[in-house]
Amino acid sequence: MEGVLLTNTSSPVAAISNVGASKTGKSCAKGFLGFALGKTSLDEAMKNGNITKISYVEREDFNFLLIAASHYIVVKGE
Repeated sequence: MEGVLLTNTSSPVAAISNVGASKTGKSCAKGFLGFALGKTSLDEAMKNGNITKISYVEREDFNFLLIAASHYIVVKGE
């Protein structure tokens, strides 16, 4: 019942080909019944992965019955 009960998506946001991708950082916000906690920002993801040069940025979303949700920004780089 994927798509009706739950969704899980991953979408590219940006790519820069001239930098390696040896490190990964994520920032996350989680929500439940309309209340959200966390910070999904590019700066936070870079800080969490100790990244100074970005190679690739991706967005990941998970949603269960519009009741619980998680939103991630994933950064890869050096």
